[in-house]
Amino acid sequence: MEILNWPGPPPAARGYWRRGSADAALTTMRQDFEAGRLAPALYDLAFGSLPFLALEDAFAASETLRLDDALSDKRFTATLDRVAGSPEHRHQYKVHSMELWFRLAYERAGSHDYEVAPGLAQRLRHTELRGLTTDDLHLPHACLLLRVPSEAALTLPDGDGSPLPVTGMLLAEEPEPERCWRICVEARRPDGARTLNLFSVGLSEGRMLEDALTEHAAKTGEAPHCDWRALWDWAMNVALYSASGGVREEVWHNREARQLRERMEKLPKGEKRDKLRAKLKGMDPQRRIILGRGVPPVERPPESAGTGHPLVVRVRVSGHWKRQAHGTERRERKLIWVQPYWRGPDDGTAPVTTTHELR
Repeated sequence: MEILNWPGPPPAARGYWRRGSADAALTTMRQDFEAGRLAPALYDLAFGSLPFLALEDAFAASETLRLDDALSDKRFTATLDRVAGSPEHRHQYKVHSMELWFRLAYERAGSHDYEVAPGLAQRLRHTELRGLTTDDLHLPHACLLLRVPSEAALTLPDGDGSPLPVTGMLLAEEPEPERCWRICVEARRPDGARTLNLFSVGLSEGRMLEDALTEHAAKTGEAPHCDWRALWDWAMNVALYSASGGVREEVWHNREARQLRERMEKLPKGEKRDKLRAKLKGMDPQRRIILGRGVPPVERPPESAGTGHPLVVRVRVSGHWKRQAHGTERRERKLIWVQPYWRGPDDGTAPVTTTHELR
């Protein structure tokens, strides 16, 4: 996602910010600008970066990942008041600050990068969340990145209402009290430009998940041409799949780090192994978790030439989650994924105009 590739405020802005306040930074910047020590372009860039530096400080001082705490920080709001020149400008800063918060949360949590394989993405798109509670749902990390393949068939509306494929999500979980999930969703236009949406859903303990999502939809309303529920359902199903022991593979794209880890694992415990481990901690392994590699998509049967008959037409049964008994005297319960499938005779056809889903 684009925010993860942003280089951040320039070093000059950080130097001025160390003066201790927005007023002190702006005073020194203005003096350097008037004396010719600060170029106009760099002045503008440093000036515009000050609210983001204030947000970084507010985030660093917080022990928990809470967006509202960062955005209501006194130093951040005071800096925003000095820099934002209009309500529209202030709104843009708020949006970009929320996006930056996701990046900071992602880095603090360990930069966990997840890629969902195409077949799994398609199957989870047709999986329901019925019967689950908010207690069943937790992210494996406080914040993570989900790479979304086209097979997930998730879209965001462009300005003219046309659908754009979602390519990535940043998900963050804020703890109780007022536990919630926050999501930053990015889609790409054909020219490479992006569109971005940020929203959240409350997940206080002990509630039916369906009730929480329905309440969220009632509060926010449905935006034209956008199926927010599909985005939430898919992201939540990915989290459930990861937590339930689904197929996963860890890939290190940094070749040097990968080779170093392989050397370390071959060594017995001792000083040399500890030195390699310390060196490895200082590197970015560019680690990615691939979920569901090899999971095939649900193939659609050939379409019927007519409307079909229940005995000769196949219908798609939605996937869902069930609680399977296990453990001593089968007293414990664990979530098991029942995958979507086509029901009906092997030589049956799919309806021409619709896909039937059993509820």
